[in-house]
Amino acid sequence: MATGRGRTSPIKRQDLVRLLKALGVEEHAGSGKGSHRMLARPIPGEPHRWLKTTLPYHSDTEDIQPSVVKSIRRKLHLAPEHGVSDARFFQEG
Repeated sequence: MATGRGRTSPIKRQDLVRLLKALGVEEHAGSGKGSHRMLARPIPGEPHRWLKTTLPYHSDTEDIQPSVVKSIRRKLHLAPEHGVSDARFFQEG
């Protein structure tokens, strides 16, 4: 399990999207600028409001760096301070 201090390895884009979808995030392929895709998650208790961010998209098998994963998680309220464990996203590398 990653502690935030240890080294973590990149995650494949397709694996990250699979994890995010399991947590209620939707990927909008038609949205986003250039080589990015929009990710959105409804705000709990507020059905018409969404948390949004973008994810780089070059291929399904590209590596997404841990710093990008942490930023996405923070913006979508899927970070440890929101009750979502790092262990779901990171493995020691």
